[in-house]
Amino acid sequence: MSIAALQEASKELRRLAIAGSALAREDFRIRKLIPVLQKGGEKVPVFAKVAGSLEELVTATENDSPRALLQATILVNAVLYTQVQHKVEGEFGPVENVGVALHSRPIAAKTLRAVVEALSTTGPGRMEVVENAIKDGLFNDVRLLKSAVDGVADLHADLADLVAREVLPRYGRSVLPILRAQYDPKGGAADIRRLTALARILTPEEVDALLREVYDAGQKEMRLHVASLMDSRIGNARPVESIVRDMLRDKSMEVRQVGYRIMYKMEYPDYLKALLASITKGDSEIICGVLGRDPKAEIVAALVEVAKAELDSMIEKKKAQSVNPLLNIMAYVSRQGRDAGFEFLEYVFKRRAEVAEVTAAKKGESAGKAILQRLRVELTYLKTSSAKTLLQQLEME
Repeated sequence: MSIAALQEASKELRRLAIAGSALAREDFRIRKLIPVLQKGGEKVPVFAKVAGSLEELVTATENDSPRALLQATILVNAVLYTQVQHKVEGEFGPVENVGVALHSRPIAAKTLRAVVEALSTTGPGRMEVVENAIKDGLFNDVRLLKSAVDGVADLHADLADLVAREVLPRYGRSVLPILRAQYDPKGGAADIRRLTALARILTPEEVDALLREVYDAGQKEMRLHVASLMDSRIGNARPVESIVRDMLRDKSMEVRQVGYRIMYKMEYPDYLKALLASITKGDSEIICGVLGRDPKAEIVAALVEVAKAELDSMIEKKKAQSVNPLLNIMAYVSRQGRDAGFEFLEYVFKRRAEVAEVTAAKKGESAGKAILQRLRVELTYLKTSSAKTLLQQLEME
C-alpha cells in the first residue's frame, strides 16, 4: 500500500511542478497520502521521512514552497528508484529493423494523432481522415507504422480494406517482418487483408509460393480469397496452374466456380476436357455460367456430344441419377444461336418416346417428363420455323 502511495505522490508532485509550487499549500491530494505513509513508516522508517517531507510541503509558505517541493520530489523518486527492478531477464539479441525511413518533412504531432485515433477508435468520419492522410503522404512517417499495421483489423470493413490495399504496400518490403509475424493462413478477415497487402509487396514468385501455402492450409474463406487474388491478378498475384486444378476439386462451390473461370480464361492444356469432365457431376450450372454468351463453336459442339452421351446412358438404363446437368446443358446450347444447339433438341425430340420412359433415382419421379418439359421450353424460346414445327407435333401428342 505504501508503494502505491509513493507512486501516487510522485504523480502529484509532477502535477505541482507544472502548476506551480505555490499551489501546494494544503493540497488535499498530497494531504490524504500523508497518513498512509506515516502508517507505513511504523515498519519502514523511510516512509515516515517521506510523510514528513510532504507535510512540510503542504504547510510551507509561498516563499519556501519551491525548496519544499524540490526536496519532496527528490526523496520520493529516490525511494521509488530502490523499489524498481532494473535487471532485464532473458538473453540479449539483435533488434530486427523494419527499415522504414522517417518522413522528409516535419509533420505536427497533432496531425498524426488524428490519423492514429481514426485507426484505433470508432465513430463516423474516420474514413475521410485516412483517405486524406493517404493523399497527403502522411503514412510515410514511421510513427504511423504500428497504427497502419493494426488498421487491417479495424471493425470498419471498408476502412480496413483501404489500409490493406493502399497504405501497407506503401511501406514496401520493410513492413514484411511485421506482416509475416501477425499473419495466420488459417485466420479471419484481418488475415485475408494481410494476404492482400502481401500480394502487393512480394515478388510474383514469392506470391506464387505464398498462395500455394495459404490454399493448402486455409479455411474456405481464405481459399476463396486466394482464388479471387489469382482471378483478379491483384498486386503480383497470378494464376498458379497447380492451385487452379486443385480448385476444381474443392469442397466449396464458390472456389470451384472461380477455378473453372480461371481454367477457361487461361485455356490451359486440356482445359475443355477438364470442364466437360465436371459438367455432368453437379457443376453444370456454374460451368455454363463461366462459359458465358457466344462461346467458341467447338465448345458448343463438345457440350452437345456430352449431352447426347448423357441422354443415351439414361435411355439405356431407363433411369437418371440426376437430370439437372442435362437440363442445364440443353438450355445453354439451345440459346447460343448455333446449329448444334437446335440439332440436339431435334435429337431429343426424335427419341422422345424412349425419353418418356426414363425414371429418376427416387421412386415415382419421372426424369423423362422433366427432359421433355425442358424441350418444350427451349423450342418455344427459339421461335424459328423449324422449332415451331417440332413444338406443334409435341403439343398434338
